[in-house]
Amino acid sequence: MRSHNWAYPQTMAGTIRTMTGKALDQRGPSTGFTPERIRELLAMEILGPLPRTRDGLLLPTPTDLVWRDGDDERVFPAYPGTGRDGVTVLPEGLERLPNVEIGDSNFKPGKPGAWVTQAWMTKWLTEDYAGVEPLSIASREAAELEARPHVQIEDSRGGAKDEMLFHTSGIRLHGDVAMSVRVSGSTEAQTEIVSGFSEFHPLGGERRLAWFESQGGTDAAWECPGRVGTALTEGAGNVRLVLATPGLFDSGWIPGWLKRGELVPGSAGLRLRLVSACVERWIAVSGWSYERGKTGPKAVRRLVPSGAVYFCRVESGSAAEAAALWLKPVADVAQDRRDGYGLALWGTWSERNG
Repeated sequence: MRSHNWAYPQTMAGTIRTMTGKALDQRGPSTGFTPERIRELLAMEILGPLPRTRDGLLLPTPTDLVWRDGDDERVFPAYPGTGRDGVTVLPEGLERLPNVEIGDSNFKPGKPGAWVTQAWMTKWLTEDYAGVEPLSIASREAAELEARPHVQIEDSRGGAKDEMLFHTSGIRLHGDVAMSVRVSGSTEAQTEIVSGFSEFHPLGGERRLAWFESQGGTDAAWECPGRVGTALTEGAGNVRLVLATPGLFDSGWIPGWLKRGELVPGSAGLRLRLVSACVERWIAVSGWSYERGKTGPKAVRRLVPSGAVYFCRVESGSAAEAAALWLKPVADVAQDRRDGYGLALWGTWSERNG
């Protein structure tokens, strides 16, 4: 059995809801996971998980860049341009395709780490490209896959069964990394329980133990940086959306609300129009349901990988609204948003000729 490189939102959401349900049952009266309790648990908002270090959150490396590694390291930003010669039809009515100015350089782009620091991302989203630290320093991996060998034991003799050797893999976090999750209970009892978490509990398909501990209060690392808020307020109406967690959208790679010209989920009046996008290949997610009456494999769904970038123009409302939507979910379906899919980072981008 192979593991993903990072826990998906639904994995963490399911675990925290299970922990909360067990704690409610222990308080009594013991009713188990009744349909009413399941509805209450599904109403919990569980955002994440994101890597957390002593210095703050780590955020996914955005896809709107090209990295030249080596002694002459440099990061080239992508931006909406006129596209390549020979392109006559743009998908989904896009106005422009991503373009990168690399001059006469001839190099093979490097592959940075999966995550970057909050400080680096803040500069990137405010177009301070000259001020960003080298990616060789700012980008990193938060976890590694650890493989473990196993054998099947024969009950009759208590020994290994011949030719039944297999491996599983799981996530092992690097020494200074934890998984950070933002949880909002849907009832007072849930909120009280979640605020007091301090226990081991299985996480993931192999039921490896993880330590869960509530920090309590407001975590500044989850708030929009003031520099980003200022840039959005003073910008020219061009807004950049970066997915901090994988996105689930009805229309595939593009958010359904964006395709249909609807308001950004959670906003009062912000409406955007897509101009261009940098999106990597979709990834599949499935699972196994233990809910009564629905036990069995879950349908496979296609995710937009975290780090995907959407270049948009403000059609109505104010770009300043996006600051209040920092690390808030923008998935199309309300339940997917409560599960933490499509957490959004916001920034600006400037018009260029090309």
